[in-house]
Amino acid sequence: MKQAHPYEEVAFDIYPLSQMGGDLGLGRRGRLTKPSNLKSVIAAVKRRTGLKRLTIVQADGRRMMKTAAVCPGSCRDLTAQIAGKVDLYVTGELRHHDALLLQSRGTNAIALGHGNSERPALKHLAKMIQHALPPVTTFISTRDDDPIHSV
Repeated sequence: MKQAHPYEEVAFDIYPLSQMGGDLGLGRRGRLTKPSNLKSVIAAVKRRTGLKRLTIVQADGRRMMKTAAVCPGSCRDLTAQIAGKVDLYVTGELRHHDALLLQSRGTNAIALGHGNSERPALKHLAKMIQHALPPVTTFISTRDDDPIHSV
């Protein structure tokens, strides 16, 4: 800044950056509370999200799954990193070649739809913002909807 403006006193402020709520990152990986097959996980995901349709990649639907990774949105870079390292991957969207990679490495996958995978976090995020910035009023849009529809 000072090199670009050597002829004047530049006004600037420095703010420390910190993470709200601890360790935040792109996705999560862990163990399922109890081993489950793909059919029962699909039913649970539909029940918890209220979605009627999901897209799946079935590597081995009969195998009992013990480990899972989740990442909302597209998470393109993460897919290659977790393929073959977990039994199940739940995300927002998958590209064709990423689906082939997951399948070839034995990882089942569930894609909820980009926005559908992000929406469940909105209530928690609104509470975090309200707590961190009390004078700011937060609300979640009631008009938000996935622009992509299955027919």
